[in-house]
Formats: sequence, structure tokens, C-alpha cells
Amino acid sequence: VTIVTSSGSCEPTASSTLTVADGKISAAGANVSGSIGREGLVKVSINGAYANGQLSGNSGSGKWNGASAGIPCSGRWQASRL
Repeated sequence: VTIVTSSGSCEPTASSTLTVADGKISAAGANVSGSIGREGLVKVSINGAYANGQLSGNSGSGKWNGASAGIPCSGRWQASRL
């Protein structure tokens, strides 16, 4: 997954590899929890930021929001299957 910040003081971009198994989202060594619904609806928390969106086939995208040093930030994310 690639995360792009469009407002706020969070990192401009970040990438991470997430694992999806049995509809649950996780990542080694990271504070990640979430799920993918039957229709590809994504809801996930990554290190205190919250994201939602849609997966279809081998890719997906959506929006996220969080904070850095107490200052709100938000943006978009895109993911593809490796």
C-alpha cells in the first residue's frame, strides 16, 4: 500500500506491505488491524491513522485520516496485490 498525504504535517508519502488472510489485514512489526468485507470494503487502522476504501480484483484505493504531533492530516491510499 502507498499512502499520500494531501493535508497536514504527516509524512508526504509512505509505503508498506500488508497481509490479507481470511478477510483480516495485518502487518509484521506494525500496529495494524482491519478487515475487508465481502464486497471489498476496506476498514483499517495503521499506527493510529484510520483508512477506508474499496478493493476490486488486484488493486484498490481510498481515503485515510490521522494526526502527527496532534495536528490532523489526511490523504489517499492506493494498494495492489504483490
